[in-house]
Amino acid sequence: GGIDGTLASRFPAGPARGNVRAKTGSLRHVQSLAGYVATAGGQPLVFAVCINGFQSEAAGASARAEIDRLVEALAAFPGRGPE
Repeated sequence: GGIDGTLASRFPAGPARGNVRAKTGSLRHVQSLAGYVATAGGQPLVFAVCINGFQSEAAGASARAEIDRLVEALAAFPGRGPE
């Protein structure tokens, strides 16, 4: 995650730590994250994730955790993709 700002605490360890440049977003019943991450293979990726429609704070926290897991998986991807 980021070194400061709202991402500083979201990716404290693992392949996304210090490797994500993104903008968070939240509204009532919406969690989102969009930005850039480099894979373990060095491929830069652009991503945007938006989850909406949840009805509780617990569901919102779960949505944010799922977004974070997705970004961690992108950062851990070993390949470079097609050339």
